[in-house]
Amino acid sequence: MGATGDTGPAGAAGATGAAGAAGAAGAAGATGPAGATGATGAAGPNELWISPSDLGALSPNSLVTRADVNINGYLQSVIKIADTTTATAYMTSLFLLPKGWSKATSVKMTVFYSVSRVDGNIDFILGAQSYKVGDALFTTGSNASNIVTPTAVNTLYSTEKNIAGLIKPDATLLEIAVERYMINGGDPAGDDTNTGDVYIFGIKLEAVLP
Repeated sequence: MGATGDTGPAGAAGATGAAGAAGAAGAAGATGPAGATGATGAAGPNELWISPSDLGALSPNSLVTRADVNINGYLQSVIKIADTTTATAYMTSLFLLPKGWSKATSVKMTVFYSVSRVDGNIDFILGAQSYKVGDALFTTGSNASNIVTPTAVNTLYSTEKNIAGLIKPDATLLEIAVERYMINGGDPAGDDTNTGDVYIFGIKLEAVLP
């Protein structure tokens, strides 16, 4: 038998095999921590000041006027209510109800005033009414009378009522009114017996919010 011949050259490489199937998806990662809570928004106002110039609607008689009066030698702009025994005299203001006030536990209405004489009582009625779209307008509700007895002229006095019960939960506008009730025998709480003028310097509204 003859000798074994030399090994022949390597054959060509075979074609690449098909790609394998994709592996299964990994499990979802853990949820990250919640972001920080944002800061609380600023609280709305809890006090309003209604000046004489803001009291836009006055009685349709000559008893209530805007006036500059001399008090201890200085002129001061006020709402002046003159005395009578046969009528009432009032002033009102209508404005946007501040946010949150319809849920206030108390809304104190304080009227600041002085008098030109100290010969009797003043009968104040402090009123309020609230409105939303669709309500009949200008049906001002009122609280009980405030009978006050000032004892000095050219002196600052105040009288107040809580009007929160007159504000509806869904109201958007608030109307306030200050009335001097002067019809003799007309108010069971008592008569306005003061014969002088009353000077209104302004009205403060102060809300206690929940």
